[in-house]
Amino acid sequence: MYTSLIGLSTELVVDILGYLPYQQIVRCRRVSKRLCIIIDDTPALQRLIELDAAGYESCSPPSTGVAVVLDSFRKIQRIYRNPNPKVTKVPLKHIPGLSSLHWWPHQVRTFSDIAIARIQNDNRALGVLSLRSDVPEDNRFRLLKLSFDLNEYEAYPIENLLVAWSWDKIYFLSLTDGSIHNKAVILTDGELSPPEDIRDRPLLRVSVFREWMLLCLGTFHSRDDAVYLIHWPSGKTMHKWDPHQKDEDVYFPGCIVQGHVFLPTKRGHSSRVDVYRIPENSSTVDKIAHVAAYAFPNTLTTHWVDLNLEVAAAPVSGRTCRPVTSMLRMSFNSSPPMFISLQALLSRITSEESLERSPPPHTPIHVPWEAWGPNNTRVLDNIRYLAVFGRKVISEHAILDFNPYDIARNVYAPAVAHGRSLRSTGSDYSGAIRTDPTSVPHYLGFEQTITTRMPYRKTHLLLPNRNWIHGGSIIEEDGAVKLVRIATDSNNSPKHLEIFTL
Repeated sequence: MYTSLIGLSTELVVDILGYLPYQQIVRCRRVSKRLCIIIDDTPALQRLIELDAAGYESCSPPSTGVAVVLDSFRKIQRIYRNPNPKVTKVPLKHIPGLSSLHWWPHQVRTFSDIAIARIQNDNRALGVLSLRSDVPEDNRFRLLKLSFDLNEYEAYPIENLLVAWSWDKIYFLSLTDGSIHNKAVILTDGELSPPEDIRDRPLLRVSVFREWMLLCLGTFHSRDDAVYLIHWPSGKTMHKWDPHQKDEDVYFPGCIVQGHVFLPTKRGHSSRVDVYRIPENSSTVDKIAHVAAYAFPNTLTTHWVDLNLEVAAAPVSGRTCRPVTSMLRMSFNSSPPMFISLQALLSRITSEESLERSPPPHTPIHVPWEAWGPNNTRVLDNIRYLAVFGRKVISEHAILDFNPYDIARNVYAPAVAHGRSLRSTGSDYSGAIRTDPTSVPHYLGFEQTITTRMPYRKTHLLLPNRNWIHGGSIIEEDGAVKLVRIATDSNNSPKHLEIFTL
C-alpha cells in the first residue's frame, strides 16, 4: 500500500486513510516515518482512531471543528484515568408523586439517563425517574399509566421508545407520556400481536435497534423456543429462526445491535454465536445474510449450558460525542458474566469479507474458539458492576477500560504534579494494565475450562460502601463525568440518588 502512496500529497493520503478502519490506520503508523507523522499530526485521523477505539461516535453538528470534538473527548477520557468522586445526594422522598408509591426494589432498571420501576400493587403503571443532575426536582419523576396489564418492558431513550408487553400483545409507547410512539402510528393503538404460530409461547426478551425488533420467545433450551425479526413500525415479520424448521438447532435469547443479529445457538454438544447482517433497505430484509459463526468449546454430555447474550449498554446522547455499544455480555448457567468485544467480532467479519473472491451472498465464516475467544473476551468475577459505557465496565471499586489503543499507547495518562503520584495499592496501582487470565470452570458444563485474557486498564474508583440497586448510569455533560446510582435504606427501598462527579 505504501508504494502507491509515495507520490501523493498529504491531503490525498489523509483522505485515503480516512476510509480505513481505525485498526488499519494504526498499523499504517508502522509502515514509514512519513505516514506516522501524517497520522499523528492530523486531528481528523486522530478523532477517527480514538473515538472508534473507545467505542464512541461523533454526534456534533457539522459546523463543530474536529479539534473541538477531539479536545472534548480527550478531556473526558482523562477524567476516567484519575477520578476524584464527589457526591451529591438527591432525596427521593421529596419528589412529588413518589412518596405515596411503593417501588419494587428489585424491579428498578436503569436505561442511559433514566431509571424505570415497576409499581407495587399496580400492574398498569411504570415510574420513570430522570437521573440527570440538571433536571428540576418537580420534573424528575413521572408516572406512566398503561391501558393493559404489564408483563415486561424494555426502554430505548435515544428513540424515546418504551416497548411494553402483556401476555398476548406488544405495545410501542413514548417514554415521555406513555402515548403511542410516533413511528408506530400504522399499528392499531400502537400494539402488535405476535405471529399466530408463536402466540402461546412466553416472551423472554425484546431487543430493538432503530426500526428492527428481535423477539425471543420460549422457555430457554426448549424445542418450542423461537426468535423472530420484526420491522416494528409496520408490524411485519421479516425473518424467523424456528427449531421446528431446523431440528438440530436450539436458539437462545439474543440481541440486535449495529445492524447485526447476534444469536446464541446450540447443536448437540457444540455451541456458538451466529451473526446475521440486516440489509439497510427493509424491502430486502428477506435476504438477511448469515455472515459468521463464533464457536465456544464443546459442552459435557451430562450438562445443559444456558447461553444468554445481551447488549451490555444502550447508546446515550452526548454533546459532541457519545458511546455506542461496544460490549456484549454472555452468561453460562451460574457463571460470572463474560464480556465480549463487539468491535472485534464485527471487524473480523469485515476483514474476511474483504478477502472473499466469490460474489455475494458469501458463505458465513466459522471461527473456532481458540481463534477468537481468549483474546476478545473477559470473565469478570467478584465484581458488582454499575454500568457499561463504551468499552468501559464500571464498578463501585474500579473502572475497567478495554480500549486497545489506550492500552498500547497510554494516550490519556493524567497530568500529575511534580512530587505527587497517583493513588496506589501495592503492586495493583491505579491505571495498571491487567493481562492475567480469568476463566469459566469446566464443571459448569464445558469439556474444558474457558480461559479469557482480553487486556484492560484498571483504575481505582473509591465509592462509599452503601446499599444500592443493581445498575447505574454514566452521564457525560459539559466536560464532566457523572456516575449515578440509586441508594436504598435498610428495607431495600429507594432512598436517594447519589450523583458522583468524577
